[in-house]
Amino acid sequence: MTTQDSTLALLTAGYRSDPQAFLAKPLLLRWWVHGGEPGSPSDVLTIEGSAGKFEAIYRRVRYDFSRSPPQQVDEARRPMPTDAVMQLLDNMFGALFRQRLPEEDGHDLADARQEQWDLQQGARGLTKVFHEPFPTSLGPLRERFVNSVRGR
Repeated sequence: MTTQDSTLALLTAGYRSDPQAFLAKPLLLRWWVHGGEPGSPSDVLTIEGSAGKFEAIYRRVRYDFSRSPPQQVDEARRPMPTDAVMQLLDNMFGALFRQRLPEEDGHDLADARQEQWDLQQGARGLTKVFHEPFPTSLGPLRERFVNSVRGR
């Protein structure tokens, strides 16, 4: 059993046995798309909080080299209901961290975009990194993350 597997087992067991106690501790969920050719945008959606109070924060970093400074950051924040956090956790503890997909294998392309998923509770954390083309099977989870900041 790998460290990732044992961490997944511990986090999943804690969540399944007592979701409220699990959500009382500091929690971070993140979806981040980055990399690519110079100047490519970066999108990161972070959901963080504890004790039933969560916030979704979406940041898009993009570049316009005709401006000074060239880096522009757009940000949106909104409160995140606990039930929505639980739905995302159900999905993340499901297929996302339990299966190995071909897109996880490293690519030698320096300009390839990456999609990174993080789940962290205290000192325990899980990370998955996918390389382009991103897995279509994760489309519904991506949509749920993005809609969380839109309030849908």
